Amino acid sequence: MRKGYETGNFSEFFPFLAEDCVYESQWVLTPMVGKGKIVRHLSRKGEALVSSGSFCDCTQVELIGDVNPVSCEKVNVNGVAAGPGRVGIHYTHGKYCLLIEQEINGEHIEILIDIRLNEEGKVARIDLCDPVFFAFRKTSGRA
Repeated sequence: MRKGYETGNFSEFFPFLAEDCVYESQWVLTPMVGKGKIVRHLSRKGEALVSSGSFCDCTQVELIGDVNPVSCEKVNVNGVAAGPGRVGIHYTHGKYCLLIEQEINGEHIEILIDIRLNEEGKVARIDLCDPVFFAFRKTSGRA
């Protein structure tokens, strides 16, 4: 997947996708389900990267800690307003993810990509998340 974001060519990644793979993004309301849909989506994304010449810098990161408390202005508990609070987002300590960084119209964009495999070793899920919700450190490994 790293090579796809860095070059716009995701084709080497496609054979690793499970037929029932799910691609989900925090910024999109509906998950994409099925290898065919994901291949089409990543192919179009690759074409857009090539067309714009705005490729991503990719870094392998390791998640550290296992919860990130996020402040909230308003918290509702069982439908009743409870006032200000903090929500803890739980994640797996020691998991490796891909951090992509890109400059778009002068804005620095970062996205954390988590990939999960099924029992056969195929990609079962691809989740795109805002890195602000995770504590992580950059590693020297290739993702």
